[in-house]
Amino acid sequence: MANFYFKGLSERGIYEQWQRHIDQANIINNIRDITKKQTSEYTKAIKESTAEQVGIMNASTNAICGTLSEGFGMIDHHLKDITRGVHEINKSIESLTSLLDWHLQTITLELKYNNLLSQNIALLLREPDSEKVRRKNIERGLKFYNDAFKNSFFFDDALLFFTKAIEENHTDYIVLHKLGCIYLYSKTHLNFDESIRHFSLATTYSEVDTNTDSVRLANILAGDVTKPLNRQIPTIDGLKYITGESYMQISIVYYIQGKFQDSIKNAEKAFSIAPELLEAGFILSKSLAASNLNIEAAKILKPIIQKDKNYSIKTVLDRDLSPKPEILNILEELRGEERVKTANLLVKSNQLRKHSIQEWKIQESTLFNEFQGLITNIEMAEKDIKNDNYLSYLQAQERLNLFISLLQNSILNRRKNELASQIESKIENVQYFLSYDRKDNNSIKINEYLEVNTLKRKLIKNQLNEIIISYKPSSSNFETFKNYRKRLNTMQYEIDIIQERGETKLKNLQFLKFLKVLFRIIIVIIFFLLGYFFISGYFDWMSYNGWRYFTLLLSIPFIFAFFVGFISSATEDKWDFLDRFTKNLLLRD
Repeated sequence: MANFYFKGLSERGIYEQWQRHIDQANIINNIRDITKKQTSEYTKAIKESTAEQVGIMNASTNAICGTLSEGFGMIDHHLKDITRGVHEINKSIESLTSLLDWHLQTITLELKYNNLLSQNIALLLREPDSEKVRRKNIERGLKFYNDAFKNSFFFDDALLFFTKAIEENHTDYIVLHKLGCIYLYSKTHLNFDESIRHFSLATTYSEVDTNTDSVRLANILAGDVTKPLNRQIPTIDGLKYITGESYMQISIVYYIQGKFQDSIKNAEKAFSIAPELLEAGFILSKSLAASNLNIEAAKILKPIIQKDKNYSIKTVLDRDLSPKPEILNILEELRGEERVKTANLLVKSNQLRKHSIQEWKIQESTLFNEFQGLITNIEMAEKDIKNDNYLSYLQAQERLNLFISLLQNSILNRRKNELASQIESKIENVQYFLSYDRKDNNSIKINEYLEVNTLKRKLIKNQLNEIIISYKPSSSNFETFKNYRKRLNTMQYEIDIIQERGETKLKNLQFLKFLKVLFRIIIVIIFFLLGYFFISGYFDWMSYNGWRYFTLLLSIPFIFAFFVGFISSATEDKWDFLDRFTKNLLLRD
C-alpha cells in the first residue's frame, strides 16, 4: 500500500483506484521494478502538487537521501530479489520489501506461509485422522495463494480450498486472515466488506487463543522460518503478531475507502498489540497525516524511522506524509541528530587510528597492510558525511562502527598477541641461554665460562624471574609491552656481551696444556731447589764421613727419573686440582 494514495476528488471510484493499484503491483517481481515504479509515482506526485508542497517534498528528500536515486542506491545492497528461497527469508528482508510496496510485503509474507508446505502441517495442527481433509485443503489453499501473486488466475483455487477449510473449522484465524487478503488483493474477488469481516473474525479468534500448538503456528508465520517446526519455542508474541497483522489489514481497507478515523483506530490496535510491526505504525502515521493530524503523525513516525532507516525513504515517497511541514521538521531533526552522532563517531575513529599508530606502533606490525585497508572505511565515511543527509550519515556510521569494531576486536587484539609472542620468544631465548641442557658445542663451552663466572648467570636469572612474575600477556597498554621488550633486549645485549667475552676467554684454553706443563716445570724446579738445599746440607754432613761423592752419584738417576715422570704427567691430565686451577685462571674475568 506504500504508494497508494486516496484521492477523494478523483473521477475514479474507490474500487477502481484500488484495482488499478493491484494491476500495477501484479507486474512487479523484483526490487528494481519497485524502484522504477516508486520514482515514477514520485515524479507524478510532484507534478500534481502545489509549489509549496513541492518545496517541502524536495526539502524532505534532501534531508533524507539527497536524491531518490541516491537513496535507493544506499539501500539497494540490502534489498534482495523476492524470488529467493523461503529458508533465506528473515525479518530484515521482509521489512525492506515492505518499505517500498505493501503488495510486495504481502508476497514476502506468503513465502512464510509457503514454508508450511515444506514442513509437516500435521505437527502444527495436531489433528486427528478425521481432519486430514481440512489439512489438505489448507495446504492446497496456501499453495494456490502463493501462486496467485505470480498469476492471479490461482486466486479462484485458493479461495475454493480456504472456503472448504473454514467450513470444517470456522474459528481458524489463519485461514480467515487469508480469505480477508484474497478479498482485498484479488482484483476479481475485491470486496471491502468481506475483507473486513474476515479480518475482524481473525482478530476475534486469535486474541483469545492461547493453545500451545496455535502459538507455535503463529511463531512460524511471524518469526524465524528456518527452524524446524518441532523446535519452535511457543511464545505469545508470535500470536500477537498475527493478530496485529489482521488489525493492520483492516486499517488498510479503511484507508483505501477514505475512512481515516476507522483506519487510525485499527492501526493503533495493531501497533499496540504488536509494536514490532512497524508497518502498522507507519499506516497509523499515514492515516493521521491524511486526517491533517500532522503533529500526531510526526510523533508516531520518528521512532519508526529510528528503528528502521528504510522507512525514511518510504516517508519521502508517501504523498500523505512528505508534503507536510511537521513531517519535514522531524526529518530535519533526524538528520541533525545523526550528524552529531556521526561527527562524534568520526572523532573516535580518528583517535583510534592515531592511537594504533602512535601507541601500538601498528606500522611496525605484519598487520599494517590490513590496517591500511581498514582505514578506507574512514575515508569513505568522510565522503558520506559531505553528502549531508540522514541516510548518508547512517551509512557513514556503519562504516565507522565497522572500523572501530574490527580495529578493537581483531587487529589490536592480534597486535597484542603479536607483541606477546615476541616477548615470549625473547624469554625463551634467555631461558635457553641459562639452561645447562643446551646441546650445541658452543653452548657447552659457554657453560664452562659461566660455571667459572657464576655471578653473571645469577644476575641474568634474577632479572628474568622478575619479568616472568610480573608479565601479563593480556596487558592493554603498549607501554607495558614496550617496557618488557626493552628489559629483555637489554638482557639479550648483556648475554651477547657475555657470549662474546666467553668466546674470547675460551680461546685461552688452547694454552691450557702449555700452562699445565709450565706449572709442573715450576713445581719441579721448586722441588729440585728444595732437594738441592737438602742434598747440599746432606753432602756437607757426608763430607765428614767420606761418602759425599758416592752418594751424589747414586742420587742423580733417581732425581732424573722423578723429573721425567712429573713432566710427562703434565701432558696426561692426571693432576685434577692443577687442571681446575689452570682452567679457572684462564676463564675468570
